[in-house]
Amino acid sequence: ADAKLCEDLRDTQTAKAMKAAEKALRKVPDHGLARVCLAQIALHQTPSNTGDAVRQLEAAVQGDPLSVFAWSTLAQLYQQTNDTAKAVTAYQQVLHAAPTDDRLRVQVFHYLLQTGHPKLALDVADEGLKLGSPNPELYNLKADACLFLTPSDFACAVAALEAMYTTDSTLADTLFFTKIAESALQ
Repeated sequence: ADAKLCEDLRDTQTAKAMKAAEKALRKVPDHGLARVCLAQIALHQTPSNTGDAVRQLEAAVQGDPLSVFAWSTLAQLYQQTNDTAKAVTAYQQVLHAAPTDDRLRVQVFHYLLQTGHPKLALDVADEGLKLGSPNPELYNLKADACLFLTPSDFACAVAALEAMYTTDSTLADTLFFTKIAESALQ
């Protein structure tokens, strides 16, 4: 109840919200919602100083390891501080907490590919496909990851693009045909 009170008051009565969170933390030291509330207050008060928010969110995920909000906020804060290793780990935890959320999966995939982790990105796409995602775009993402591997795995890319075409041929645009033709020639 106290953690919920913190959430209800954090935008309008910050001092009361903080007291409610502290009361919740006396009862449960790693209360996820109370820690998230304190992190949001810290970010609102000093957006440029993320240290306190990170500490609160790290404690929040100890108390609630399946909090998508806490993990994704942590990942974003690690990104802001250029801590790629911690951001990657946090994004992996986001997918552990919400394995069927394709929107998050695509976001994590792009982050991993942009930060030079094509093997991890490939794993993210494969895991979504193994879970039976109805999103044929995951095949396209898988093909991209295959092409970014060192060395590129052209057979993997062709197989992924063929699966995408089989699943939804309307996704076959000029870029699709360019990727599959170039990959098949290799």
